[in-house]
Amino acid sequence: MAQDIGRVSLAVRGLTVGEDSLVWLNPSGAQVTMDFLTAAILDGHGFQIRDGVLTTPVTGDVEVTTVAAEAAVNSDTGLVVMPTQYVWDLEAIVGTLPQVAVKSTASAATGGTAQVPLPLLTGGRKAVSTALVNDAGGVAVVADAVTTTRLLYAAHLTAMGDFPTDVNLLGRGMVNGVGNIYVTVGSVGTGSTYFHALSYLEFTQAQLGLG
Repeated sequence: MAQDIGRVSLAVRGLTVGEDSLVWLNPSGAQVTMDFLTAAILDGHGFQIRDGVLTTPVTGDVEVTTVAAEAAVNSDTGLVVMPTQYVWDLEAIVGTLPQVAVKSTASAATGGTAQVPLPLLTGGRKAVSTALVNDAGGVAVVADAVTTTRLLYAAHLTAMGDFPTDVNLLGRGMVNGVGNIYVTVGSVGTGSTYFHALSYLEFTQAQLGLG
């Protein structure tokens, strides 16, 4: 007699804790497996913030300082936020030595303009984490220090296209509880123009066994 050995879960995905987790089978009955990032996005944990577009780029800081950023994702009590990817496109080197960096701290960012994070699963749930963006260093962050700030990625540019502009950040660090992941972009003399996007995952501490 035929029996069901797997069902599609209709439970609310994302930050809901305590729902049943059902095995995912393909039509042949084989179990489906996938990488952590894909599974997390399917479960509604993935989000992205961005600033500037191809036809309307934004301007970087002059020059990078230790207390200013162009974009930040703020985590909060009970949350875990982990960056997955940073993508940026330098439209024009207006000054000299454009620099970009992605960092994280255990302090929230302030200032800037609030932005609603885009779910990487279109039609997915809203983020609990919050975001701030502003070009030319308009987001305030705690001063960069080797004792409190985690450096996830950094590079200088001397000519167009001479360092990675699509950076895999998964596994380089995460914010547990209150804190933020932020991006700084700047040049010497005059701010260069660019557009960029920071993608990340958010979980509750309990979902990751940290609560």
